[in-house]
Amino acid sequence: MDTSANQPRQRCRRIGSQVLLHVVGRTVSVYVRHRHQCGIAQSLTFATGTDGGGKYVTFTMPSLDYWDMAWVNY
Repeated sequence: MDTSANQPRQRCRRIGSQVLLHVVGRTVSVYVRHRHQCGIAQSLTFATGTDGGGKYVTFTMPSLDYWDMAWVNY
């Protein structure tokens, strides 16, 4: 845990990272924001489905770097 925010930055993962999130409602859109792109949101392609845990959405992060953020609108 980095409670003082002084740990060295982790290396960026440049390959696609598959994400699966269980959601409550119908997914409308998925976005990602990368710090190195000045905070501009990028729309992501996504797929939805259902499994034993309920409804889910899957998407691929183009890269994964420190402080990147993804969000799902539903």
